[in-house]
Amino acid sequence: PSTSSTNQGLDAHPAPALLEQIRGAVDDDVAHETSKYTWWSKHEGSTSERDRTFRSRRLALLYVAKRNSEQLCDYAESAGTDWEALFPTSGTHVLRPNRPFDLHAMLELGDDAMQEWCDAVCNAFSRYKVVKGSLYRYQPRPRKVVEAA
Repeated sequence: PSTSSTNQGLDAHPAPALLEQIRGAVDDDVAHETSKYTWWSKHEGSTSERDRTFRSRRLALLYVAKRNSEQLCDYAESAGTDWEALFPTSGTHVLRPNRPFDLHAMLELGDDAMQEWCDAVCNAFSRYKVVKGSLYRYQPRPRKVVEAA
């Protein structure tokens, strides 16, 4: 059967173990929110907004990783370069794994390593002075604060 890029090679009905690995630990005491920062004209204009809320840190991080990967791929294509060329093989800005979002590769990472990957991808936008785009960030908040807001 053929697979589309949206399902990253997953079967129509993935195994429960895979779903558990994707979902991660559910934490109802925390609102696992994501934010979206969009800029244009070399940051002459920008907006910032809440994007989505997830039941687990892992789901939020997978979403952020996927969205930021899409944005950086768009930049790389417009700049005429490959993803791998955006990150050095050693030094401060190393990215592991050094490739666009791949669900199976991301699932091998722990939550902390995945968050580091997301942050490194976001930092690439600053390093390359990207003229326009959107960044997604993971922003957990205690559920009591969310309910009071």
